[in-house]
Formats: sequence, C-alpha cells, structure tokens
Amino acid sequence: MAADLKDLLEKLKRAHRDYFALRIVHPDELPEIMTKHTYTGAMGSAYFALITGIFFVYFGNEIGLSRFQWGVMGSVGSVLLLASAFVFIPRLPDPVARAWATKDTEAHAEAA
Repeated sequence: MAADLKDLLEKLKRAHRDYFALRIVHPDELPEIMTKHTYTGAMGSAYFALITGIFFVYFGNEIGLSRFQWGVMGSVGSVLLLASAFVFIPRLPDPVARAWATKDTEAHAEAA
C-alpha cells in the first residue's frame, strides 16, 4: 500500500514538473494561452468579489462594525494596495529570476 502511494506521488510530481516547465511558446499557441489567462483572471475576480463583497461585509455587519470603522478599513486597504506597487514590487529579485528563467529556457531548447 505504501509503495503504491509513493509511486502515485512520484507520478504526480513528475506530471506537475512537466506541465509547468518553462518552454518556448510558439505564436500559434498565444490565442489559446491568452484565452486561458482571461478565464482564470475572471474566475479570480469573481472569487475575490464574492469573498470580500458578500461574506466579509456580512461578517463585519454581524460583529457590529460602524460606518466609520468600515471607512477606516477601506482606507487602510487602499493605502496598502497603493504601497505594494511602490514598496514590494520594485524589491522583487529581477536579476535572479531572469537568470533562472534563461537557464531553464536554454536547457529546454537544447532538449528539443
């Protein structure tokens, strides 16, 4: 039983690694890729709106948040969103990510 489980986990890891490997994208693949990105973005937006717009508001109203407290929470959320663009995004390790992506792309190009 344990050997079967280990085999299954190894197959899943291999499939995951192969599916998400960096590769060269051909121009004829772009419409399908962009369609998938559009659908996943729409699903993410719907999920975010559902969680923050319905459940969170219901929860806040149930615990008795006042209009002022809702305003403070909205202001803090807006400031944090704006701050993330100026504070967190520029600190991403761009040269490291670029070197990693280049190495993998070259390895996949040689294998093809």
